[in-house]
Amino acid sequence: MKAGRLTNPAHPAPGTYLQLAGFEFVSYTSSNAVIQLLTARLDGTYQVSTLNVTWDGSDWQLVLQANGTDTPNQQIVASPVGFVLWGGV
Repeated sequence: MKAGRLTNPAHPAPGTYLQLAGFEFVSYTSSNAVIQLLTARLDGTYQVSTLNVTWDGSDWQLVLQANGTDTPNQQIVASPVGFVLWGGV
């Protein structure tokens, strides 16, 4: 792999990626939304990431932090209670 290039392996090692599990709207206007994204972890807990998105007139766009990350915080929770769950989780 060349330096600075990202890869997306066809068959990642187990545990490499968290499974998307659900979401919750924290706030919403016609131009901005704050969404909590729930991912399932291998140890049976869940990780919550808070994401900000903005409407650009034709699609929702993820708003990155000043340091280039997508979320200012992530937290571990024991239960998915309160989230809209996706099937298969």
